[in-house]
Amino acid sequence: MTMRWMVAAGVLTALSAVSQEAATAAVLCQKPSGVLCVRDPACKRKETQVTPGSLGLVGPSGPQGNLGPPGPTGPAGRSALTPLQSGETISGLWGHGLTVADPADDFFAVVSFPIPLAADLADTNVDYVSAGDTDLNCPGPGMAATGFLCVYETDTENASTRFSFNIFKSSDPFGPGGASMYGFAIRLEAAAAGETFTGGVYSVTAP
Repeated sequence: MTMRWMVAAGVLTALSAVSQEAATAAVLCQKPSGVLCVRDPACKRKETQVTPGSLGLVGPSGPQGNLGPPGPTGPAGRSALTPLQSGETISGLWGHGLTVADPADDFFAVVSFPIPLAADLADTNVDYVSAGDTDLNCPGPGMAATGFLCVYETDTENASTRFSFNIFKSSDPFGPGGASMYGFAIRLEAAAAGETFTGGVYSVTAP
């Protein structure tokens, strides 16, 4: 067998071995005589690591294939006007501050939900959580039990302590309390004359 045929036979044998050992660290090596072989994990001292491309065995890239047919139309997206679905939670910031001359004068913060609820929440389903506190239905900012509004206090200055009954529907300030499907209001009060502020994070989970 001539050297040319030996090299060709070596190429075919080596490529077959590389294909079979593709999942390993096998490499293609060329001996000084031109014969190809497969080593794992590296060529011997006098051998040269080569690639099928360096031997002219890899052809040019073929033309790009035809564009495939369009896929089926996906389902319609959810409208921004769709009420919050049961178990879904939204959170946001709330707060208000001003300078008061008489601490007996209360004031209000009004908050709108970016996505409405399907129905109002009763006063038994709203919790005011003082800074650093948690409860069973309001384990921390960003969380609320299903069907609950949690108004977390995170920042307060010269403010009287607030309670859950201070939260009410802005459309019914003299009603039984609770929250509207569109948001809530909270009655605030300064501890003394001067600057006052109370604020934090609210979280509400749809019933």
